[in-house]
Amino acid sequence: MVHAIGVRRPGGPDALEELRPAAEPLGPGQVRIRVSCATVNPADAMIRSRPRQDEADGL
Repeated sequence: MVHAIGVRRPGGPDALEELRPAAEPLGPGQVRIRVSCATVNPADAMIRSRPRQDEADGL
């Protein structure tokens, strides 16, 4: 089962959501790698905390 953390709205850590996208079948010559932990880039955290440009413009 695939697990992912995503952001659909601006905000702090409370804006993070657990997502469970369907695992795509592997094709010839492909492998699936299990990741036990990953980090968040500070730039990604900064972008997450700001409204998207179209929301800021009122679109």
